[in-house]
Amino acid sequence: MARNSFIIVLMVVGLFLVNCSSQLQVSANPIRDKAKLSYPHGVFESKLELVKKNYLKSLRSDNPGVVESAVFYVVKFKLFYPEMDCSELSAELDRLAVNGPSPRIRYKAQIAGNFLHNSEWLAAIAKLDYKDADQFFAILAEELQSKILAYEN
Repeated sequence: MARNSFIIVLMVVGLFLVNCSSQLQVSANPIRDKAKLSYPHGVFESKLELVKKNYLKSLRSDNPGVVESAVFYVVKFKLFYPEMDCSELSAELDRLAVNGPSPRIRYKAQIAGNFLHNSEWLAAIAKLDYKDADQFFAILAEELQSKILAYEN
């Protein structure tokens, strides 16, 4: 129980940082640049590394709700920080796509993994402050379907 509480606290910290950052646009955005400048050199990047560690712990949680939520926030994180190396998160999504605790998590992890592996696909997704995970995954699934059908034709 204490482990799950710790993971939830870590995830909340990560969610806070990503939600704050989701108000910002990624490429050449003066607001994002200003946010980076408000931290001493290197601190912004270290906070992003902490977010990645928290998401990795959340993806490995025994609590399916924490895992499912983390899948959503990992994609949002990569959407807003495409330059970040998310190879560990991507590998964990691949593992969950095969061995996730529920069909719902396996499905979402498969979709999320496809977008983390294909930065061009992720770049096609609008950088908005998505609140509804199911709606967000419907958007991703629709985009994925269009990419796969376009590829096959």
